[in-house]
Amino acid sequence: MIKSVCEICKSNLFKKIKYKNALKHDLFSKREIHNCLNCGFGKIFPKVSDSDLNYYYENIYRSKNSPMYIDFDNLILNKQIVDYRSLSQFHLGHQFLNSKNNYNFLDIGPGYGTSFLTAVQYFNKIKLHAIENNAKAINFYKRTFKDIKIFKNLEDIDYSIDIILMSHSLEHFDIKELTSLFKKLYDVLSKDGILIIEIPHENHLDKLYK
Repeated sequence: MIKSVCEICKSNLFKKIKYKNALKHDLFSKREIHNCLNCGFGKIFPKVSDSDLNYYYENIYRSKNSPMYIDFDNLILNKQIVDYRSLSQFHLGHQFLNSKNNYNFLDIGPGYGTSFLTAVQYFNKIKLHAIENNAKAINFYKRTFKDIKIFKNLEDIDYSIDIILMSHSLEHFDIKELTSLFKKLYDVLSKDGILIIEIPHENHLDKLYK
């Protein structure tokens, strides 16, 4: 039997939380969230295989029965709106970004694509890029944003990116992948580029958390 051990502090004491029924998928009905009682780090247990996880994100994550469903076939963005989350992310990151005439921007897991709307308005000239594996999302980005370039993996990008955004996407990676992931991010990031990361701040160990 595989024992759950915290990758951060090596403790084996956890608060175990069942996934909500809304997820409605065997990957989660047979698994739990384990929050370490010593350091608070949380993870899925048992681990999901890479092949199962890739299939989930490509085919299930945005499907109609998923709580993360987006109707990309009928989605139309108002290009005059400003997404305040991405605006605040860019505003923070811009303090550390050298001024350029043109920027390459990459969003890893763009969701509705509102970061692209904000990027076009916020920066003078910008080329849009995405890391995305869902076919319907890819088609939506291509028909909504002119000249956008879409990749399935960071390794497919063979030039430098000035601004990389990971807004609520880092937590979708396994902790054992992080060293490799950050090496890939570093390799694709331009010498004076910036990486902006936002992750959930919920503390499942807090008794007031719902």
